[in-house]
Amino acid sequence: AAATPQISISQFHRIMGYASHESLKQSICNGEIIAPNINLNSELEFCSACVQAKAVTKPFPKHSDNESAKKYGDKVTGDIWGPAKVKSIGGSSYFTLF
Repeated sequence: AAATPQISISQFHRIMGYASHESLKQSICNGEIIAPNINLNSELEFCSACVQAKAVTKPFPKHSDNESAKKYGDKVTGDIWGPAKVKSIGGSSYFTLF
């Protein structure tokens, strides 16, 4: 009979929806997860998905450092979105909103 190939704890981390390595190891050791083909001693790999998920942005300021607009058109703000996965009919990949 062929041996079941071992998978790393990092592979199992991805399979289990990016649960923490430590909670997975603890659940396996406590018998809460039966996973005989997991190599608990494998080296932890860098997980870019977890880093991106934990990334934070600065909060939107409650007060502007700039002067308030006195009349229509004094202040214009914009936002750009993209690149889009599918280009527009005209070949554009970005969207600008003013």
